[in-house]
Amino acid sequence: MANPTGSSMARAAQCPASHALPQVRTESGEAAQRGHAIHDYLFNVSELGAEAALAKVPEKYRADCERVDLEKLPVIPASYSAEVAFVLDVASGASRVVGQNIGRNYPPLSSTEVALTLDVVALDGEDGVYLLDWKTGRGHIPPAKQNWQLKAGAVAACKAYGRTTAVVGIVKIAEDGSVHYDEAMYDAMEIDAALNDLQRIVARVLEAEVDVKSGRTPNVATGAECRWCPAFAACPAQMALAKELAVSPDKALLPVNRAGELTPYGAKLAYDKVIAAETLVKRAKEALYAYASRYPIELGDGRVLGPYDDRREYIDGEVAHSVLAEKFGPDVAKEATELSTSAAAIERAVRPLAARGKLAALMKEIKAAVKARGGVREKVYQTIREYKP
Repeated sequence: MANPTGSSMARAAQCPASHALPQVRTESGEAAQRGHAIHDYLFNVSELGAEAALAKVPEKYRADCERVDLEKLPVIPASYSAEVAFVLDVASGASRVVGQNIGRNYPPLSSTEVALTLDVVALDGEDGVYLLDWKTGRGHIPPAKQNWQLKAGAVAACKAYGRTTAVVGIVKIAEDGSVHYDEAMYDAMEIDAALNDLQRIVARVLEAEVDVKSGRTPNVATGAECRWCPAFAACPAQMALAKELAVSPDKALLPVNRAGELTPYGAKLAYDKVIAAETLVKRAKEALYAYASRYPIELGDGRVLGPYDDRREYIDGEVAHSVLAEKFGPDVAKEATELSTSAAAIERAVRPLAARGKLAALMKEIKAAVKARGGVREKVYQTIREYKP
């Protein structure tokens, strides 16, 4: 059994069996690594300031961080703690802090304990806590009031600090850098009700574990959480869907009534199946890409699926500072560069100086000057992709 965590609580609520079936953990993908980079950047912004924080971001994700609209971020209390890890015993209601910045390295848990990490934690007034969670990517994020991760976090923080109310917030950062903030409050009665909900979820997980250990097929439920489920490969519903897709894909994905019509209920089932089918294809693709990373696959027409060196340029901050200072003076150079810089930072600094329609030409001129002094270098990132050797 895998104990539910704060981040997996929504999946446990949808399908308790997902924590009782055999688990397969995969390494973090590109989206997760990008999310971690933005997460670290936002933490460093509050500690170091925007420019210094950006300098600490890996070059690969610096442009993503630059796009974040920092002015739209909520005001975080000055005396806050970041990446606080809790362990909540839902049976007794006892909660404790077990560390900061520990990742997934939680201590051993009893069957009724839930581990979770909160991005931002601060005490609020005499009896409250303030909690914040950063979210990136395209996926749908439930509102703060219905968010299981924050609901569990509110209970854990209140019980650990002896508080009775919680203000919880979600900061969703879209791929274009826009920021969307949603906030909710839990009073004392709602905290108690949330604890009761968590108790029921964990109890259902334990019941599913008994079924699995006894050789019985547990009840499973499909839905949006399936795409991230580590029990996906062992799920009876997914195995049945894979067989349906192999035999009759149209009927498998579009269940219709006897009149051949798609009903509202059938449409809901169809959507869940399409999401699950996409996940099946995604998992298969990941396996093929892993194989191709070691043994390139001949695809025909001269195409190959295999390792490919993706080259990206980056700009040396000191050289760029020297070029900009000579051309536009020290103020522009300081605005565009610090310990490091990027094309986007330089463009922001020189945009007011460029004549209408001449910004691209000016940027080309600056880049040529920086490159002539050895200030434009190249990094190679290996990816798996289709290409013609």
